[in-house]
Amino acid sequence: MRPTAAIVLLCLSALVPSTSPGAEPTTGAEGWKSPSRAFLYSFLGTAIPVGAGGGAALGQNELSPGALVAIGGAVIGPSLGHFYAQRNGRAIRGIVVRGAAAGVIAAAVNTSTDSGDDEGMAALFLAASVVGVTFLIADIAGASRSARVHNQELAGRTGVCVSPMACPVAGAPGIGLHVVY
Repeated sequence: MRPTAAIVLLCLSALVPSTSPGAEPTTGAEGWKSPSRAFLYSFLGTAIPVGAGGGAALGQNELSPGALVAIGGAVIGPSLGHFYAQRNGRAIRGIVVRGAAAGVIAAAVNTSTDSGDDEGMAALFLAASVVGVTFLIADIAGASRSARVHNQELAGRTGVCVSPMACPVAGAPGIGLHVVY
């Protein structure tokens, strides 16, 4: 196996659900969300397509399939952790801002080669690049916080919890019923 393939498999294996006894439950739409898994979804969802697509697009002057994969990874990838944490508004906002920045960058590149207004288009290109990269980094870095916010919202709900417990007097195993509020 090539080293690159081994690294990709290792990174993807981190996304497989954990079955360790002490892990927070992650099953179902209402389950607890792992902050580290949210970060990994955003980071790897960006790094893998940008790296693979960018590598495939090297040396090509036109918009190639590799470049489209890299652009798609940069626009959608950072939001994957927020989608995982069920913070869809935050995820979509990031996609819209990064998509708009990519569109402005593409328009600035096309316009500057056609019209000759290099100074104005260079400033527009730079501004859109700064906005796009800022939102990319902020969404990757903020994915773990989205998972923690989701978990805090879950903890704030009222309900009944059934769990195994040991009887405090005899130490015998039993089932406990807790009211969560």
